[in-house]
Amino acid sequence: GTDSGELEQRLAEGGAEKAVTLCSYGIYYSYRDGNARTLKACSGSQLLLPAATVDPRGFFGQKELLPKLKEAGFRLLRFFPDLQEWDAEHLVFEELLALNAEVRLPVMISVTGPGQITRVFRTASRLDYPVILQGVDHLHLAEAISAVRRSSGFMVETSGLSMPATLELLHSSIGADRILFGSGACERSVSIARDFVLTAHIPDGDKEKIFYANSASLLGVNS
Repeated sequence: GTDSGELEQRLAEGGAEKAVTLCSYGIYYSYRDGNARTLKACSGSQLLLPAATVDPRGFFGQKELLPKLKEAGFRLLRFFPDLQEWDAEHLVFEELLALNAEVRLPVMISVTGPGQITRVFRTASRLDYPVILQGVDHLHLAEAISAVRRSSGFMVETSGLSMPATLELLHSSIGADRILFGSGACERSVSIARDFVLTAHIPDGDKEKIFYANSASLLGVNS
């Protein structure tokens, strides 16, 4: 993966003031070691905020895990069923979401396959904390809109969107308050992701919500 210095440079060049990130080691190898690496990379940064990840295939009911992650300073809890090849109706994933009800870390889950948003909805729609759908593209936009309309905690981030008029459609369907900017760095150009929102035909005040205000409120970032 990209080292934290290069990531910070790309984000700064794209105009980012804060960004949530994690070490990819936690996705592909050990989430415990990956989370430790994430904390280390973010500890001296004014720009980077740490996100934790937990692989349900390696979680055996340690109830103290999520409180410790929040205490350590993690701002977000991320899940990657597509990259780790587990289903969003996985029982351990459901257990982790239930345990998080006391900790209340915002959850972001990667959704890139057909029907995946529906399965996430079945598992997570009754939770009373934010669940962010990451990677939504034009093929899954209708499914994402349906999920957000039916569950007050669901939100959509923008890194998977690139087709013309998709952000306008999302905005008119669910409103700016339920949309978060995602840069997709470093797999995607931060400037391209930024300009996709800047050039959208939506009010400037709503763009500010998408770029900053919604995420700042969600993650406890001071203005």
